[in-house]
Amino acid sequence: MKRMSMFFVLSALVSAACKISGPDSVSVPVTVTFSGNGHTGGMVALLALLGPAGLPMPVQGSLVKTGCTFRGWNTQANGSGTDYIAGASYAFAADTTLYAKWKVDWIGIAGTASTFGSSTIMGIDWGGGKFVAAGEGGKMAWSTDGVTWTGIDGTGSTFGASNIRGIAWGDGKFIAVGEGGKMAKSIDGVAWAVIDTTSAFFGAPIIGIAYGGGTFVAGGGAGRIARSGNGETWTGINGTASTFDSFDIHGIAYGEGTFVAGGHDGKMAWHEYP
Repeated sequence: MKRMSMFFVLSALVSAACKISGPDSVSVPVTVTFSGNGHTGGMVALLALLGPAGLPMPVQGSLVKTGCTFRGWNTQANGSGTDYIAGASYAFAADTTLYAKWKVDWIGIAGTASTFGSSTIMGIDWGGGKFVAAGEGGKMAWSTDGVTWTGIDGTGSTFGASNIRGIAWGDGKFIAVGEGGKMAKSIDGVAWAVIDTTSAFFGAPIIGIAYGGGTFVAGGGAGRIARSGNGETWTGINGTASTFDSFDIHGIAYGEGTFVAGGHDGKMAWHEYP
């Protein structure tokens, strides 16, 4: 009985072939095609022919695609199939086409497109199917894809000319915070309403905000921190209780059931809520 073996025909921007056979074997051709998948330059770099572990996958070599990073090979042009790691070896039982897998690099958005002009963007978050960005001069903008933005001026954001220093999504709403102790809420990121924080921040700037574990926590000037279950009714503590004393709090994050705040002079503090 004859032994069945295979040989590989490598079809790419360059081609090569490998054949395994013996005196009692029947060769079965298997073609592996490598596609540059929209590449803008270079060639597929074939490492070697068939080895004991299978067929080695080409490394990037000179293959390039403008604005993208090479991430190996995939059985689907859109990268949703099976990954094949560049440099690793694989066995193939049937004809296969592998596509270069490309990850798009960062693409810049100018101030005119972001609607902020030359104003600094100080906070951004995602929720309810939208990105919402906010910054200097009470400006905001929203986008469903992060590419095309619709601007909101200081009147629409309710912040006037005051800088918006942070924004967070939680409990089905966005909460934006800023200078002068100002705060506003929005369900859709487009229409905003003022939230009174006088009893919690006494006009001190609110610089950071985060949501987690069913609680919003905001921090700002003179070490003040406040918490809220719904983003609208706030209970505050002073700098002594927060351990920041008179130093400003510049950022807050939530994870693993804990809020961590950081601020001026290298100070940090953590707290579990509720």
